[in-house]
Amino acid sequence: MKTKKIFDMPEKKITEDEFVYQLDLRKPKYVLIGKYKGYTRKTTFICHECGNEFERTPKNVMESDYPCNNCHSLMCSIMASKK
Repeated sequence: MKTKKIFDMPEKKITEDEFVYQLDLRKPKYVLIGKYKGYTRKTTFICHECGNEFERTPKNVMESDYPCNNCHSLMCSIMASKK
């Protein structure tokens, strides 16, 4: 199941403060640690669940079920072992 889009207004520029606020509300296990350059430009995040630092666009983090590579791989291996 995909996460609902948070910002469905491409013409509106999303400020760093707006993004950090939404990230904290909807994806609290991720923290922006890189420089915010826009909603569709890659930056660095950290996952509090596994400690992994990874690069993604803010848009990808908000819309993806598992934007962290480590957590995604772990979830895939758990699901594969249940088959």
